[in-house]
Amino acid sequence: MLIPNNLLNIYSGSTFSVELTNGNYSFRDYLYTDGVLINDASYLNMFVQRNKISYNSVLIGGLGIGFLPYWISQNTDCNVIDVIEKNDELASWVQSNNHLDPNINIIVSDIYNYSTSKTYDLILMDLWWGKDFENIDENQPKLVDQFSDNVNQNGCIYFCLTNYIWTKS
Repeated sequence: MLIPNNLLNIYSGSTFSVELTNGNYSFRDYLYTDGVLINDASYLNMFVQRNKISYNSVLIGGLGIGFLPYWISQNTDCNVIDVIEKNDELASWVQSNNHLDPNINIIVSDIYNYSTSKTYDLILMDLWWGKDFENIDENQPKLVDQFSDNVNQNGCIYFCLTNYIWTKS
């Protein structure tokens, strides 16, 4: 389990829900997936262990209910955690639920339109969890082009769903 159950609450909104089934919380985004995302970050653990990544600053594309920013804040010494989320209802719920460290910066914006001058050691793209209109083959290279200047030397962009890693060397 990633986020302890005592930090989460059941929620049913117009664009997403947080559900409790068999003692575990899950997240259902009505706009982007037909399934549920379980309170687990094993794919992030595998990525970090396999690639021996260390980072002090991270940008995350996609908030969910905060699985990744929570994991990073609890398991690393990362000082900067910025998250881009376009769903205002979701961002508001996460902020009001108070289960994330208050230093985590949630930015309400569409990842495809977001621009920043900040640079990061790691950019995690936690996107495309099931709907056909999110063309991974087309959008993954676009996001690498869009954010490659925001990656610090020897940093990387990691696409969680496809396990694709782009490294700035």
